[in-house]
Formats: sequence, structure tokens, C-alpha cells
Amino acid sequence: MSAQSSAESSSSSSSSARRKAESTPSDPAASQKRTKLESSASQPMKLAPIFNRVGAAAAANSASSSTTKLRWLPVFGQQSSCHIGIFGNPFPSLPLDPKTRLKAAIFDLDGTLVVPKSGKIHPQRNDEYDFKFLWSHSLKQVQDEHRIHGRMVVIVTNQGYFKPGGGRERDLSVWKAKQANIGAALEVPHVVLVATGEDRFRKPAVGMWDAFWSVLLNGLHTQDLPEPSATPKYNPSTRRRARAPEGLTLPEVKITEIETQYFDAQESFYVGDAAGRVGDHSDVDRKWAGNVGVRFYTPEQYFTEHKKEQPYKLSGWAPSKSTSESIQRNSLPLFSPTSTPLIPSTAEERNEDLILFVGPPGAGKTEFYKRHLKAWGYEWVNQDTLSNVDACVRAVKKNLQAGKGFAHIELVRQHKSEQEDEKPVHSEELGKQVRCFVFDVERPLALHNNAFRANSGLEYEETSEEKTRRYFMYYN
Repeated sequence: MSAQSSAESSSSSSSSARRKAESTPSDPAASQKRTKLESSASQPMKLAPIFNRVGAAAAANSASSSTTKLRWLPVFGQQSSCHIGIFGNPFPSLPLDPKTRLKAAIFDLDGTLVVPKSGKIHPQRNDEYDFKFLWSHSLKQVQDEHRIHGRMVVIVTNQGYFKPGGGRERDLSVWKAKQANIGAALEVPHVVLVATGEDRFRKPAVGMWDAFWSVLLNGLHTQDLPEPSATPKYNPSTRRRARAPEGLTLPEVKITEIETQYFDAQESFYVGDAAGRVGDHSDVDRKWAGNVGVRFYTPEQYFTEHKKEQPYKLSGWAPSKSTSESIQRNSLPLFSPTSTPLIPSTAEERNEDLILFVGPPGAGKTEFYKRHLKAWGYEWVNQDTLSNVDACVRAVKKNLQAGKGFAHIELVRQHKSEQEDEKPVHSEELGKQVRCFVFDVERPLALHNNAFRANSGLEYEETSEEKTRRYFMYYN
């Protein structure tokens, strides 16, 4: 029997319907809106002192007052993966005034604002001065966004190298010192949003943007927040990551209402180099702009005269590709074949029923159980809640011996041989009927659903992409 799972309501490249991407720079309307942004980019300027070690150190040392230095809030998130730095006083006073909605100039960091001064692809991890601005006029153009156009400057960056528990705390402290030097060169007040884990904060997910609004509206930047416990040490002998302590919990905010009342998306934009073009390492920046609902520019479009949109392609599952297919699927029966009923007609038959669910993480197995089986008295078990295979086997036997119908969520193994160990010995021993429900979901959709539910407050933790990859490698 094959159970049909329905797709979630939006893609990881568009994340949720609450955020609709604005027109790209190739649109006439967007070109008109760029007029203001280009006014400060016409005249190149001399290189800033930050391009030499003496100048950078002097700039950093001069930023000594509470209003001209970069300070970091305690780390946020279940994985201690959301870092927020504040330079100066960028946030407006509370309560916010709906008549003067906030507008933002948002920038990616590496490859957009700065590149390694060393000329290498990746910056030197032990050198807090290994950076230079991408173009000579980049610095002034960013400054003018705040000084002339009144936009809040925000830097949004993924820094997966510093994943919590990886034993790279020293490298992270050097990186933060470098960020302080970049801030000293920028001079204008700004906010730095950093995602170091593979969770809801990492672009193209919008967790960092939600964190920005949570900090602003709850005045967390003005409070003396407690520090989370120390990070466990990395074990170099086993090369295993330690589990990072849980960071501070961000107060929830009604982001849709907030953005409608207090944020001017039409006058805001995001600049990033991960745009899905040929040669780009990723497309997450273009996706993130669409998810947040602001205009997107590549560094070339924003900082130079090359305004023409280059061809690009977004990876992953997208609703636009599957709209007609989704309509067709919605007209199909819940399961097929339909020659046998989903639920046995008598309680006796249900108590003799063992159902195995087979499908990747994010296929809809748990939701199917809750909607269609739970009310009929079926129990269910999965390795996520019971931790290991043996515990799941014991739970299966216990429930069947007690005369309870049972829905068994398929266990994702490290290797295919582990699945072969779980042949229907349980049913043979207990003499029960066994049915198998297969959730036929393509990999991009499974990855999207996994990210969507983790980012939507549905009480799910995001399953790693590696776990999904293993499923399709061994079981598909």
C-alpha cells in the first residue's frame, strides 16, 4: 500500500507565503527604485586605512566608547548557533512608530562586502586583519545608506566553519575581532547576524531575521542578558563534536504583523553573491531575499554599473514547478490501491494490525498517523523518541502482546544492512498482520518539508540533510 503525502505550503527557497519576494533589478519598477541607491556610488574614493595593519588597529582602538564599538549579545538558539553583534546604536527607540517604518540595507559579508586581503579563497583563520572591501568605493556607498538614505545597515552571514561543538572557539574569537575591525572601518551603526549551525537560523531560512525583530521589539539589546553555560570541549582523539549548550531562547514575535506595521520592504534590499549564477557557490542569498520579501542585488548590480540581471537557476524544490502536479495529486485518493480499506472494520482486526511506515524524513509519516490512525487506537514508535533500535523492537512486541494495533514509523539506519536485520520476525513470532505504507516523496520536497516544519514552530527539530541523503542512498 502506498500512502500519499501532501507537500507543505511553501518551499525552502520561498520558505513561507508570508514573505513575498519583490521585483528583481531587471524590472522597470525596481530600476526606478535604484536611483536613490546609486547616487553615492559614482565617485571612487581612496582606500580606507583598514587595508593596512597599522590603520586597521588604529581604527579598532579608536572605537572605544560604548556607541562606537562592536558588542556581542549572548548566543541564541537550541544549538547556540545565532550570534548577534551590535555596532553603535542602530536600533530605533521603542515603542516603534508605524508612521516611520524601518527600512534596511542588508548585506552578505564574504564575497559581498569583503574578501581576503591575502588573495586566497578563504581568509586566514588566525588573522583578524585579513580582509579588504570588495571595491574601493564599497565603504562609502554602505556608509551613505545610513547617513544619506536613512537605512539601517544589517550584515547577514552564514559561518558554518564555527559550528557549535566543533572545537573552533578560538577561531571564532579571532573572526569576531576581525568583524570589530570591519565595523570600525564602516563607522556607521549596524547589526551583524551570524548563523553557525545547520538550523532555522542558517540562510536561506529566515531565523536570523526573526531573531533581529525579536531583539529589537523586546529591547534585548538594552538588557543585561545572562551568558549560557560554557561550550563543551572538542575531543581531538575521536574527532567528535561536543554537544553545544543550549543558547538563550528568543521571545516569539508575530513577524507578519510586525513587518506589515513597522518594516518598509519596498525601500529595503539585500545584496549577496550567492545568487544561483553560473560559477556561484550557492543560491542562498537570492532565496533569503525572496523569503524575507525584499529586493535582491548581486554585488555587481549594487556596487558597479553592471545592472543587467545575469541568468540564474535556483536549486531545490519550488512550488512553481509542481503546481499542476499538485493539483493532479490532490484529486487522487488518499492511498492506493484502494481495494482494501485503510482501517479494518472491527476492533479485533485492528488489534491484530501492524503497519510499517517507509519514507524519508519530512515525508509526512507522523502527520499521516496523527490524522488517520491515532483516533482508531493505533500506537506508534520511532527511533527519534526511543533513541535506539532495540527499544523500538521492545515497544512493538509490548503493544502487540497487549492487543493494541500498532503503527511503526520506519527507522532510518546508518547502513542498508541494518534494515535487513529488521525482517518481519516480530509479526512471525506474534502472528500479526503486517502492512507496509510507502511514502513516495522526491528528495528535494523531503528536504524542503524538513526545513519548513523546523522553521514554523511545529515542534520539530530539523533533521540533518545527511540523514535524508542516507535514506535515498540505501532505501530508494
